[in-house]
Amino acid sequence: MLKKQYLFELIKSLDIHEKRYLIAKGAKTGDGNSAYVNIIKGIYAMQGYDEGMIKKIISASSVSVKTDVKKHYLYYWILKQLFDFHSVQYKSLTELGNILLLKDKSLYEQALSLIPDIKKRLIERERYPELFILLENELKISRYNEAADHNVILNELTEFSKQYRDYTIYETLKFQFRKILDRNMFVRDESDKKKSMEIMAHPFLGKNYQTEGVLNKYSYNLLNYWAAAHTNNWGKAFDFAKNNFKHMTLKKSNMLNFPEQYLFSIYNFLNAHSMTGHSKSSSALTELRNLMKTKLSSRIKNDVNFFINLSKLISQNKNPTLTIGHEIEEAEAYILKNEKNFTRINLNHFYFDLAKCFFNSGNIQKAFTYFNEIYQNLNVKGHTIDFYVHSRLLFCLCCFELREFELMIYSAKATNEFVKRNKVMYDFEKRMLKFMIIDLPKSAVNKTLGIKNFEKLRNDLDIIFKSEYEKSVINYFDYESWIEKKIVH
Repeated sequence: MLKKQYLFELIKSLDIHEKRYLIAKGAKTGDGNSAYVNIIKGIYAMQGYDEGMIKKIISASSVSVKTDVKKHYLYYWILKQLFDFHSVQYKSLTELGNILLLKDKSLYEQALSLIPDIKKRLIERERYPELFILLENELKISRYNEAADHNVILNELTEFSKQYRDYTIYETLKFQFRKILDRNMFVRDESDKKKSMEIMAHPFLGKNYQTEGVLNKYSYNLLNYWAAAHTNNWGKAFDFAKNNFKHMTLKKSNMLNFPEQYLFSIYNFLNAHSMTGHSKSSSALTELRNLMKTKLSSRIKNDVNFFINLSKLISQNKNPTLTIGHEIEEAEAYILKNEKNFTRINLNHFYFDLAKCFFNSGNIQKAFTYFNEIYQNLNVKGHTIDFYVHSRLLFCLCCFELREFELMIYSAKATNEFVKRNKVMYDFEKRMLKFMIIDLPKSAVNKTLGIKNFEKLRNDLDIIFKSEYEKSVINYFDYESWIEKKIVH
């Protein structure tokens, strides 16, 4: 029996490409399925679960009064279409089904003949659960083949059981660390640091621990990269990002077997390059372009283009100039043309760096446009608290530069309530918000007083930034440089 919210949760979990596929499929088949299109669109647009609203959406698209029945059929129709959409990913399940069928029909020789190719692919792609099903059935079927060596299969089970144990532990550690990063990307207090240190104290993350498997080594490097970046140790983060880049690009088969991990290893390497002040890595950019030439899903290729253009913005903001170069114009044109291909979370992150490029170059109006786009679309689940805060702070700075003082004060007060409510009123946020709500409006009408207020803010931040936890906010924006320009001018 489906629970009432299951259909809502399933539809809200759809990514852009899955949603587009379902709508196209429903529109193409017509008849009863065309109503599914309207229902999916209606529920997808909902901000939160409301059973009454769902019933209204279904009733408006269907003559049937039995909404629970309609929900049931739509739920399983979506699952079937999603299975077809991801058929390549689930191909191994179909192949395993063929072997089980042949085994049940006592066609052991035929079943055994299919196993080697399937086993090879499962091993290459490190699909452990399916691999264990295959090996266990190979062991059973091999009893009917006198030439089979049971010890080989048993050794494979032992070897891959260890790899799978490591894999599950690394996945658990990544989940635990993501819970920290999903709140604040950079450590802001002793509690944050303690939590991350407890995770990194796991013996599987020690420098002498040896693990096997592409995904396990990737996770080992990734966790260490996260831990170093989280504490603003970009030198160390760069080393692990470089290790992961080398690891994932060592074999070209990794590109096809693990496209997402392959892509993120490249992006993290590019990001670490920018954050440490190094120039862009030509080797990493070459790998990204190579990804575009392979037979990968459109979703992966969209992500590749996204990261190529985002890396341009990150690099520009690390070394800002007063001019907007051709690469930034290309990045802006790209995202405006392809907005519909990305989630609101990804769009907001892209707009954040794009807006900073324009802010740093002096094009405040354009920066305001993009920060306002973020501001109007922040109430989406998935934003970190620090992204929420700093996107609003920079929106306030744009308001100040454009002399939109009432809007600045309103937004600063709303942000002040947000940080209080979420218990993230650190010294930097407290000082900056006080400055925006009280001091900046006064600075706008009296130049002499304004310079004094900026000098006082600079001196206060000099003290605040002596803390490693407070200094990390500079990763989001060079507030010190902006303040210094106001004093000099």
